[in-house]
Amino acid sequence: MINSQYFEIPDFCSLTRQCEPNCPCNGCLTTFAECGPNLGTTTNPISKTPTCECHDICVEEVVLIGNSGEFTKCIAYPPVGRCRVQCNGEFNFPTLTVGEHFQVVLWCADEIIDPGCNSITVSIGLVVIGPCSPGQNPLIIPLPNFTVPFPSIKFFRFPECTQLGPLELRDEITTIDGSCILAQFNAVATTPNQITITGKVIDKLWRTENLWVEGIRPFELNDNAVANGFSSFTVKGIFDPSRQIGGCVDFCV
Repeated sequence: MINSQYFEIPDFCSLTRQCEPNCPCNGCLTTFAECGPNLGTTTNPISKTPTCECHDICVEEVVLIGNSGEFTKCIAYPPVGRCRVQCNGEFNFPTLTVGEHFQVVLWCADEIIDPGCNSITVSIGLVVIGPCSPGQNPLIIPLPNFTVPFPSIKFFRFPECTQLGPLELRDEITTIDGSCILAQFNAVATTPNQITITGKVIDKLWRTENLWVEGIRPFELNDNAVANGFSSFTVKGIFDPSRQIGGCVDFCV
């Protein structure tokens, strides 16, 4: 083991080692052994058998989690009168069946820190789609954006699970770099003239941190692959609004 007092390295981090019975990497090593071939570890070039190692990573670490609590929104149906729809011939909206479920699609989510810096407002945009029947086009209902407030007391420190006081978010937010919004919704016809949406929004506030963790490299080239000239690349990308990641352009156009 490395003497951590000289290098400020935690004792659980060794340079390289196979895991003992209670090693934190055991779950990953088991997955590598059992599912690795399905994921491509035995496809040429073959990955080397990994060891549990200490990794120095810069990541988005969640430090505050806010829970909106369960909420409900009701939509009048149909959304407009049928006479407002310009269509060849007579138009009628599909009839709702009570208990019928609709698909909910999130098309936007953002948030702003309120002027007093002690609460956050999350904006959500949804589209409700359905009912879906064979041979028929589904009904698509874009909903007006709605907001979900997150006052200071809705946030808990992670992993301590201590609740913020009414005025504590103002201080905590000075060290926050960004957020991750988790939105979960369900839509069901509760009457022939109403669609009810229920769900919750979880707001995760993170800051960029340097962490030491134990893990494995599942797709590291083995010695034979390196000797045969294989190179390995990992590319991280973020989907843009058109659901594309960057663009590859030919050198010769």
